[in-house]
Amino acid sequence: MSAHAATSPQAPVLELQHYAVHDGPGIRTAVFLKGCPLECAWCANPESQRLLPELRHRARLCTGCLSCATACPERAIARGATGLARIDRAACASCAAHPCAAHCPEGALVVAGRLMTAAACVAAIARDLPFYRASSGGVTLSGGEPLLWPDFAEAVLTSCRERAIHSLVQTAGDVSPAAFEVALRLADLIYFDIKVADGAAHERWTGRPWAHIGSNLARVAAERPEALVLRAPIVPGVNDDEASIGALVQLAVDHRPLGVQLVPYHGLGVGKYAELDRSYALDPRLAPPSPASLQDIAQKFRRAGLTCYEAPR
Repeated sequence: MSAHAATSPQAPVLELQHYAVHDGPGIRTAVFLKGCPLECAWCANPESQRLLPELRHRARLCTGCLSCATACPERAIARGATGLARIDRAACASCAAHPCAAHCPEGALVVAGRLMTAAACVAAIARDLPFYRASSGGVTLSGGEPLLWPDFAEAVLTSCRERAIHSLVQTAGDVSPAAFEVALRLADLIYFDIKVADGAAHERWTGRPWAHIGSNLARVAAERPEALVLRAPIVPGVNDDEASIGALVQLAVDHRPLGVQLVPYHGLGVGKYAELDRSYALDPRLAPPSPASLQDIAQKFRRAGLTCYEAPR
């Protein structure tokens, strides 16, 4: 499918980031799509989990003027117990126009996500061609889980291939074989996120079983080993113990990726949960792993004959 097709597929884009330097080699355009089947306890971008655009309410900016409530066609906003605006999430229709946010004079309401066609996405990507060529960069599809939108991903990746633009898909692998086929067939690199290597622990911490993930990981290791990079979040108290790291090392040894990126936990997304009226599952005071502990973990991979490094931040 080409992005120039008459009916260009759509997907909810959380952010289209130009001049991205932490999402793959070189200077890239990173396209972050909304929607993720996983609900990792430590997720730093909870606004990326749900499929539809949604409102973030930044209470620190709210004055309680309720201009938003007047504009809401669903009457989903009212004055809360604190005197500030309160969103009835069940009543909010996630309407495309979000007039409530447009009428907020203080910018306290922010819309997370907007529908975008693949054709519009490719047009935005094409503007960065000189940067890709100068830096051996390209395009990264990330999320959320970009392969939840396989038609959109296929259209964008096909257009990148037609233009000789390097492409990378960052995935957690919890998608159907047909959706995963899009990345296998069209992406130059696949960054495969392994949240927890033990199946039972994986379901506990992400809310999802391991089945699709293990199957898709085996496919890319067998069919496209030259494209596979494993990414592993390191979360203190969740997956940094000896048994968890040992299982992760063994998984990497079994699948022989180009490299393993360690992604240290941080709490920068904790405040977003309150903005979405959700609770954060971990202790919000949880500290990131120390540099020494990350080095120790990296050494375990290196002793197993694997390339391992900390992801850029």
